[in-house]
Amino acid sequence: MQANRGKIDADVLETLLKKKFGNLFGWTLPVTLKTIGPYSPEPFLSFEVRRKQLVDECRSFLEGIPTPDLAILFHPEFDDPDDKRSAWDKLFKSEISDLSIQEPVWIAGGFGHPEYIADTDYWSKMMAFGSDELLLLSVGVDPNKTDVLGIYNLGKYGSENVWQVINYLSNRDKLLGRHFYPNGARGIKIKPVEFLEFVDFVNLPVEAGFLNALRKIHQPSKQNETLDPREKTSLLNLIAVMANDAYRYDPSKRSAVPSEIYDAAKMNRVNISKETIRNHLKNAVGPLTEPWLTK
Repeated sequence: MQANRGKIDADVLETLLKKKFGNLFGWTLPVTLKTIGPYSPEPFLSFEVRRKQLVDECRSFLEGIPTPDLAILFHPEFDDPDDKRSAWDKLFKSEISDLSIQEPVWIAGGFGHPEYIADTDYWSKMMAFGSDELLLLSVGVDPNKTDVLGIYNLGKYGSENVWQVINYLSNRDKLLGRHFYPNGARGIKIKPVEFLEFVDFVNLPVEAGFLNALRKIHQPSKQNETLDPREKTSLLNLIAVMANDAYRYDPSKRSAVPSEIYDAAKMNRVNISKETIRNHLKNAVGPLTEPWLTK
């Protein structure tokens, strides 16, 4: 009987704590992952310390009062001559209220919040991305769970950690925008190959899971690429000779040769961008000496 009463008291105690703390009572510490960009689990850790301290102090208060008084707190219809319910309601009321508005927003620790991690297996199979989708996926965030504007709006909470994360995303937004939609047309679709070429060109850090999954499907030749430096030099020399001999390519002048090679590749159903062609030509003719034209 005594054991049963103890269980009843424990159930009453838990119910009173849940009612007093609301959603804070069941709040759990997220295990944030280090992806790319700013990372610090400290905002969540410090919040959990303050939350747990308040819960423990309220629990100790309830454990120190007799069962009849617990019943008065639990049942609002019971008489309360000593105004015990009021004392319980006032206990840490302001501290709990302050804590509830200090709960860290999900990006406070970085982009690796477990509830927003991107499903890379799903997204890597896409044949094209919206600009905002690609921006979020590049930092490991799932576009199905939030949007860019929603993240920017979190800046109103004003903590230093949040602003660091938002500034990182904003700078990346500008970098992608000036390359893929310089005229501000954010509605364009970006092909995975185009994005991967840009990543390689500027050495852009991208969340590893998404980048590897994307390369595996859309750029398989890049997977585990181990080209010997001598082979690379030979291939570049061949490109330079063919560009010189077949197209009269002169890197010292503005040239239509990259466009001509692009058109030829397209006719032969080879998927390659003009920017990639320009980069390869630049790397190919770099080691060669003038005169460029042998004819």
